[in-house]
Amino acid sequence: MPPEVQQHLQQSDATVQQLQQELQKLQAEVQDKQADRDHKAQLAEMDAQVKLAIARMNNESKENLNELTQAVKLMLQHMQVPASLAQQVNQGLAMITNNMNRRPRNIPMQDINPLNAGFSLPESNMGQQPMPQEQQQMQQNYAPDTSQIENNAPQWLQ
Repeated sequence: MPPEVQQHLQQSDATVQQLQQELQKLQAEVQDKQADRDHKAQLAEMDAQVKLAIARMNNESKENLNELTQAVKLMLQHMQVPASLAQQVNQGLAMITNNMNRRPRNIPMQDINPLNAGFSLPESNMGQQPMPQEQQQMQQNYAPDTSQIENNAPQWLQ
């Protein structure tokens, strides 16, 4: 083979190798871009699934809340307040209303230091003596007497 042809073949081989390297590089870039697209598509699909699951949970929670609200309303319709408790509540409300009507409206605010006014901080109350008997007797027990509570709930709620 003449040297010119050999040189031309070598140049052609070098060009082919260079083009193959460029082709491989471009194919790798295409694969990377495709992988990015696939990754983004997977993320979008996962995001849609999460949003759908959240929407389902919210809907179910609203349905449960509505059902519980209706059940409580139904129970409240069948509950009867003991007469003594109703009387105490009405007396308390009357006292509050009466006190609010008698209280002056325009009292200027005064700066009071709680420590100087006879108040103590919670930490300083630790380890003090229990309440005197008189104060304990003054505090009333407003918890309902369970013997006064009737069970009128529908059978399906029990």
